[in-house]
Amino acid sequence: MKCDNCDVIVEDSLINCPLCKTKISDKNNYENGFYPSYNKFNILRLRYNLFILSASLTCIVSTILNIFIFNNTFWSLLIIGTSFYIWFFINHTIHSNSSLGERVFCNFLVVSIILFISDKIIGTGSLSLDYIIPILVIGILFSINMIVFIYKFKWKDYFVYHIIFSLICISSFIYYLFLETSITWAWLIAIYFSILSLLFMSVRFYKKLKIEIQKRLHI
Repeated sequence: MKCDNCDVIVEDSLINCPLCKTKISDKNNYENGFYPSYNKFNILRLRYNLFILSASLTCIVSTILNIFIFNNTFWSLLIIGTSFYIWFFINHTIHSNSSLGERVFCNFLVVSIILFISDKIIGTGSLSLDYIIPILVIGILFSINMIVFIYKFKWKDYFVYHIIFSLICISSFIYYLFLETSITWAWLIAIYFSILSLLFMSVRFYKKLKIEIQKRLHI
């Protein structure tokens, strides 16, 4: 039989079309062949292309204006960075097949880099490293803990990322040594919260974690 909506040939045993989920009618026939053209207008693709075009034009115009209106700041980089992040979020978060933990980590990494560059451009010192980034880490760790608490079977998917964010917190001392930041109350809370929650997860899933380590190390 054939689907009335998209003209795809389907098996006689199927009730709904596997492509568009439309109910198959008994009046379908095979007049138009097995591989008809599918001409449904893709509005999402059009919106994406329009965004790419408008973002590219905005970046070019802002760069040209920045050359003529310099004012000792590269403010056009902020517009370029924001446009890049929106593109990254659409392609590598919304339309990504990677795990949720990987998407969260990649977004955190990109946002942190953009914030760091913004500090240098605007001249706000180390505001992002001192406060914004550690607050983001606290929020992400809290979200991971809530997900693991509600969906206990997902602990293995997020445990590695929990360790990564804990190492990021501890590495704030390295930032301090290079005089890029100071150990602010935000970093202290992030370090304390990350170590405490990591210990809690290790104790909570001790047996499963032990088995997983033995499997990984072939012990």
